[in-house]
Amino acid sequence: MTEKHKRSPARGDRTGLAVPAADGKAKEKRSPTTTAVHSSSSAAGAIPRQYRRVTRVEVRGATSPEGKPWVQVSAQGSGPSAWIPLGDLADDAAAAKKRLRAAGIHLFKEDQADAIDKARGVSAFPPEPLIEHSGWVDRHFALPSGRVISPPSDQSDSVPVVLFDVDPVKCASSGTLEDWLGGVERLAVGQAIITFVLMVAFAAPILRLSRVRENVGFELAGPKGLGKSTAQQLASSICGGALEPAGRNYWISGNTTANAIEDQFPIHADMPLLIEETSLFHAGESDKVRTTKFKEFIFRASTGAPKARKGASLADPVRFTYLTSANDGFATLLGGHTSEAGAAAADRLLTIPIAATRRHGIFSKLPAGCYDGDDAARAIAKLVSTNFGTAMPHFLNGLVEARHQDETTLRADIEAFMDEFRNKAGVDGNSGTDARVADAFGLAYAAGRLAQQYGALPSKLPVRSAALRCHALNRKAAGRALSQLTRLRMIARRRDTLEIGAREPLKVSESEIFNTPAIIRINKQGVRELLISPGALARLFPSPKALLRDKAVRAIMRCDEGRSTVKVVVHPRGKARRFHVFRLSENDA
Repeated sequence: MTEKHKRSPARGDRTGLAVPAADGKAKEKRSPTTTAVHSSSSAAGAIPRQYRRVTRVEVRGATSPEGKPWVQVSAQGSGPSAWIPLGDLADDAAAAKKRLRAAGIHLFKEDQADAIDKARGVSAFPPEPLIEHSGWVDRHFALPSGRVISPPSDQSDSVPVVLFDVDPVKCASSGTLEDWLGGVERLAVGQAIITFVLMVAFAAPILRLSRVRENVGFELAGPKGLGKSTAQQLASSICGGALEPAGRNYWISGNTTANAIEDQFPIHADMPLLIEETSLFHAGESDKVRTTKFKEFIFRASTGAPKARKGASLADPVRFTYLTSANDGFATLLGGHTSEAGAAAADRLLTIPIAATRRHGIFSKLPAGCYDGDDAARAIAKLVSTNFGTAMPHFLNGLVEARHQDETTLRADIEAFMDEFRNKAGVDGNSGTDARVADAFGLAYAAGRLAQQYGALPSKLPVRSAALRCHALNRKAAGRALSQLTRLRMIARRRDTLEIGAREPLKVSESEIFNTPAIIRINKQGVRELLISPGALARLFPSPKALLRDKAVRAIMRCDEGRSTVKVVVHPRGKARRFHVFRLSENDA
């Protein structure tokens, strides 16, 4: 990590200029230079200004950082203005007229036609910092509240213009970063799970700068009263409210439907999505229905693409990390419905179990000055009720500057942190599932390291040991959730498993055969078998010995006496080689 990445200047935090939305809702005017639309008049009985007729407008074009052309239509003088996508001016321009009305630009008959024609005639579209959505937009980062953090070394006179619907409460702030850091240091040092939860929140903005291609999800699972919600509230305080009396907190409730949560995807672009108590997800429906819907949700969350709905255009995928909590973990919800799809979903929502036997619940040990777990939870509640929403903007100041100065080095640093974690965890990069899971935890570790370097997390938090501990808890839980036989059958269904037909000529070379993870063939007795070389078995399974000792697995094994393998000739021009051989049933097709 270079010295320049350790700086966290506040001067890069530039508040964007918000404009009215097309749905008629007034957006927050964040900039002191914003022209407000006044709703009162000094003359008694006069028409409020936002309803007055406009006869003449001024127009100009601009191109957003993502390449979309827009036209700004402004009432002459100091009147209101609206930004309109160029595409909305096509055909009858109904969408453009709606945007004009929402902005308080009321045009009638020929005035409206003249304004639309004038907008259509714009030919120059110079680049401007038009912020079309929250999250990363070029080198700018927009919070859901409309606050835009721009590179501090950017000397451009153009103030970012926020064009999306802002939520001024979503990332509200209170207190000071210093007080928040002091409280976190006192309450989280030595607490592996709590520290890791904080790291997950900071991981969201660096996700698209890493090698991780899917969104990353984690689940805190354990009985009631262990402090799962307390940990999520502390994570929520990084970005916004956690215990606001009116309920306007950063975290959202899991007592809802999949569609309702998916509507939250765009709001959490490049930010953490914190879902409290998913045990209430689709409450009232059968376990089978809930399991199916939850699996579907996990797959959609991993891609960031909401379910396509009739009459709606396809939404762009959104990058985010997400953290859920539940009394019964997802693996428990799967129950008897264990399948390859269920296992794949479990590898995308990574469970961190909190055992009922833990003396202090979420806490590994009691923080200084706390006499039991409940007292420690109350201390966290007291901290986040008055100090919240300051850590993430501070982190983003450092991250935005680092990306602006040298994105290549920043990406390399993130990659190095992830490699460091994978090596410390002893994970084989050739095993797809294990490597993917390790990279999810490694991403959180990288975020924790950067947050400490930017001054958004206390330097005393042991982020590496916290990530390693939670990774170990997850792998142990995953081993209990899936039987060895199920894992073996999942290998048979992998796309890269080579299937050799009974009567079809072999079209691959011997070397290609032995570079595949597994082979399916029909033996002389007409039985379908799964063949895995000893080397491949060691790469595919964390504990090959445990697999080969499993009673259910041994029942389908074919091997030589005193061995766990048998010699097999796979290629007609090859020699006999030793494989672990397992009989497959019709259901394993």
